[in-house]
Amino acid sequence: MFNELHEDPDFQKSIQFFKDNHCDWKLNMKIQPVLFNEANNKAMLSHLREMLSGGYLMIDKRFETLLLQLHQCTDQEGRVLKDQMSAGSDVFDCARMAMGSYEFT
Repeated sequence: MFNELHEDPDFQKSIQFFKDNHCDWKLNMKIQPVLFNEANNKAMLSHLREMLSGGYLMIDKRFETLLLQLHQCTDQEGRVLKDQMSAGSDVFDCARMAMGSYEFT
């Protein structure tokens, strides 16, 4: 099953497919690095904030951890204060990274 980005979310299965067919999976899969430096942190947070406030992103109530992290998120000059989040921040960081692929007009 493929997602919106036309990639199989089961990466281990994809890697095994390439190996079984004697292909170098590294040439067929793209890894997009995301730097969590000061400038990129501010840009990702700002973009996520605009997506939410502009109504471009809606989150189903089933995603309780993400909703909790969004409600608890506080920032200081664009830097997320992760120690304020009781549930950790992995899901929140994933949302910030994922929204970087989307633009709004």
